[in-house]
Amino acid sequence: MSLPPLPRAARGERPFFLPDADVERLLNMVVALTGEVCRLEDRLDRLERTSADPATLAGWAPDAEASAERAERRAAVIDRVFRILEADAERVLNPPEPMDQVMRRLAGAGE
Repeated sequence: MSLPPLPRAARGERPFFLPDADVERLLNMVVALTGEVCRLEDRLDRLERTSADPATLAGWAPDAEASAERAERRAAVIDRVFRILEADAERVLNPPEPMDQVMRRLAGAGE
């Protein structure tokens, strides 16, 4: 038996801590991008420290497999950066069930 996929967004309203929700969304996206940049800098540093020939790195071109892997990584980065907007959109499209309805449904499930 397979379980249904988990929603990408938590149910209910997102708690905002800054006065403007849009500013907070932008801050969350900047934080996600900062994490991506740090990860890329670490990978680049590792390559530069372990590569014996910088000209080899400069002249390298990706093959079809490498290009496909890069495209997958780019898509994953975009998903992580824009996750905040997707989560908000999901909450709008699939609003949470009001608690009183949940309680009535649960109370009726024991009958």
